[in-house]
Amino acid sequence: MMSDPQTPQSPAPPRARRSLGCVLIFGGAGVAWAIATAVHGYAMWPHIPMDISANDPATRAAFDAVVRGHVIWHLIIGAAPLLAALAFIPLVCKRRS
Repeated sequence: MMSDPQTPQSPAPPRARRSLGCVLIFGGAGVAWAIATAVHGYAMWPHIPMDISANDPATRAAFDAVVRGHVIWHLIIGAAPLLAALAFIPLVCKRRS
């Protein structure tokens, strides 16, 4: 019976612990911004005025394009600060020893 020689493995470096308060502040600010952007997007949702025919194909195509742009724009505005907060948490929220 042959046994494989055991090669010594270096231990994994310890993970940097993060301050819980700092993570909650960054995460909470990002989530609050996303919620505020969603509320603003809902309140400013595009609509077709009553004096324009909603059954016209050109009007429908233009309205669909406006709605698509509205959703994409508010998605970018709402998600960017949250993603930035997630990116900066490891850099800013280090536990002091």
